[in-house]
Amino acid sequence: DVPQPLHNVEGFFNDKAIPHLDHGDVGGNLIHVANVSFAKNLHAFWDAAAGLYLTNWPYSTADTALLEQNASELLKAHPPASFPSYNATELRPCWNDGGRQDCKDVFQRWASEAYDLAVKDAYQHISQGGTPSEAYVLNAQHLSQRQITLGGRRLGDLLKAVAARLPPAQSNGPEKANEAGVFRMRIGLAVLISLNVMLVVAVITLVLRLRRISVAGRANRNTALLTVAAGA
Repeated sequence: DVPQPLHNVEGFFNDKAIPHLDHGDVGGNLIHVANVSFAKNLHAFWDAAAGLYLTNWPYSTADTALLEQNASELLKAHPPASFPSYNATELRPCWNDGGRQDCKDVFQRWASEAYDLAVKDAYQHISQGGTPSEAYVLNAQHLSQRQITLGGRRLGDLLKAVAARLPPAQSNGPEKANEAGVFRMRIGLAVLISLNVMLVVAVITLVLRLRRISVAGRANRNTALLTVAAGA
């Protein structure tokens, strides 16, 4: 969920384009968009990748096949080398002694990257109740697909790193193999829960730090002021 830019930011506005949101826009949820059939606000607009992905759960067999085909196409269109910040091994220190801080720093960097995209792209050329331009829509679609691909690669790296550290399945009988499978699943879930907690802590730390910065400078500004917060 972190790669979606508006999941990592809250905008503070009180200018001509976006008035009366000096107490925050809840990650774009309070910025209304016009003439968009699939979204009423900016947050929903980016959730749908600017209209590219509108299918909701539960997926049919045909829906699943289309999404798998699209995933393969995205991986080809956006190879690892196209992401300057991508590092397939950056999560390995999480399982080393004292590696928790390393992973916290990684998760915080991921959130910061998406925050920067919100400032640079999501909040640009937008007004309260306005219609996104064709150029804005095309850029949002392109950026969303890149972020989806980056998030998928990072999730895949995380799952591979977890799987590599699970105990091997026992082969002495189906009952033992089943017990080993359950144990592996529990270990994997525990690790993922732990990493999610670390990610939340990292985002909260970033929120508090940037809020302090924004409060210090808000009095001298009458244009959009952006600061990190959760905008689900």
